Amino acid sequence: MYRPILVTTWCGPDTAGGAEHYCARLALEMHRAGLPVEVWCTTSRDFTHPWFEPHYPAGVQEWNGVPIRHFPLSRYEEVSFFRERPALLEGMPAFPPEELAHLGELPQSEALFRAIEAQKQAAFFFFVYSHNITFWGSHIAPERTLLFPTLHDEPY
Repeated sequence: MYRPILVTTWCGPDTAGGAEHYCARLALEMHRAGLPVEVWCTTSRDFTHPWFEPHYPAGVQEWNGVPIRHFPLSRYEEVSFFRERPALLEGMPAFPPEELAHLGELPQSEALFRAIEAQKQAAFFFFVYSHNITFWGSHIAPERTLLFPTLHDEPY
């Protein structure tokens, strides 16, 4: 059985956002049910906080008994993970420049992508469908990835 890891861009006790709240609540309920769940995210706080300014310390903090592993932030141009593994992106269509710009402007984490690749005994549950953590991260272990496409009005 795979260990569940819930992945979102940001998560913590003072993080705002509907999908992020859903992720944290699901993690808490899975923990209460006795599953060895973790949440993985960046050190950024939420949509309203400066995205590339760390808010949470890198590493593991517990919140209501659930381990939340915060990974250091990276800018798009700093992420070499996929350039080193072009096969992960084979067959992808060409994206319009504005879509690539959107994927490049959001917080991401080279360390998080590498941790997903290294964790072979986990199933990954990705939240916030419109963010690059979900888009890029789901290509690393697609056979063990599930997307929770929460639909709600986005402020942007």
